Amino acid sequence: MGHRNQQLLEYSQKLTKDWFLLGEGLRGVPLKNFTSGDWIDKKNNHRHEGLEGITHKIITKGFELYGLQDRARVDQSYFQDPTGEYESQRMDNHIWIDNKCVIVEEDRAWIDKPFYTLKRNVVRTFMKLPYVREQLSDDVIFIFCALQVDVTDETRKTREMLDGYGDRIVEINLSGHNRRPLKYNYFDNGVCQKNLEKYVETLCGVFEKYAE
Repeated sequence: MGHRNQQLLEYSQKLTKDWFLLGEGLRGVPLKNFTSGDWIDKKNNHRHEGLEGITHKIITKGFELYGLQDRARVDQSYFQDPTGEYESQRMDNHIWIDNKCVIVEEDRAWIDKPFYTLKRNVVRTFMKLPYVREQLSDDVIFIFCALQVDVTDETRKTREMLDGYGDRIVEINLSGHNRRPLKYNYFDNGVCQKNLEKYVETLCGVFEKYAE
């Protein structure tokens, strides 16, 4: 592991550990609002960050560590068809370097079969629509980042046959849980270090290609 990769991992470990501690014990609407970034701590007049906010911080810290601040950005803007003929397309985080989108990321607290099926279709749409594809790098990757994943290998194989592009998709499950827990929430058992490392290594593997 390179020095900058290690630095980003250490930053991410502290960030996610603190965030997971804040989420421990939450249930129902407070849990939903916490993961989406809509939960306000009224006592301290503070809005807690959701999953998108956490990944956004990790991404921008990566820009800093790899010296890409002036060449990279992350946004959530729609890809617009200049002819107005086709629908606009977006995911949660579009990571751009040198005016090409190099990573497309979807953040979701719980990825189940319907959501996974939908997003596999969106990946295919990104890759097929000319006005989107021309803005993606040749080796663009898609990250599905979640706090829990409930998707079977049979579903993945089915979507691969129908949608393809599975070799470009990286799945990250920050809790490590593969089923909806009945006795605890996403946060109660802490961060899955293996998946966090996988997320950081995925980002760094791309950033390294463009670093000076």
